[in-house]
Amino acid sequence: MKLLSASLLCLFSTSILASSLPQSLEELEKRYLTAYQNKNVDGIYNLIDWTGISGYKKKMVKVYTRNSLGKKIKKTEFEAVDEKLFSAFSVGEKHFKSNLAVDNLFRIEFDNPQREESLVYLVGKSSDGYQFSLSIKNKFKSND
Repeated sequence: MKLLSASLLCLFSTSILASSLPQSLEELEKRYLTAYQNKNVDGIYNLIDWTGISGYKKKMVKVYTRNSLGKKIKKTEFEAVDEKLFSAFSVGEKHFKSNLAVDNLFRIEFDNPQREESLVYLVGKSSDGYQFSLSIKNKFKSND
């Protein structure tokens, strides 16, 4: 029984440490780059806020994330954005909002001599730390 309790405690402690979020933009960038370089997709997935994301969209984001692995990164940068920009927006007749208040973009530029290639993550901060944010359906029409 003691062995089982000790094992559960270790497992629980490891889960807490693994799930703690970056407390700064620099730490978010460092964790992303480390996971990317090690081709650790779960490490990248842990940086994404999946709140409100449909199963289909989650699958698509995961496929796209896996497909970007292995590309050489030329540079990364953060770009500050107005929080209101992603709080409510429309694409055609569909209305969206971000699942976190977005205040930065994390731009990743890949080294591709044939064409310009980049990936951009929305970045928001919850009470637990910084995460990549995703867009979710918004029941209300945006005022854009």
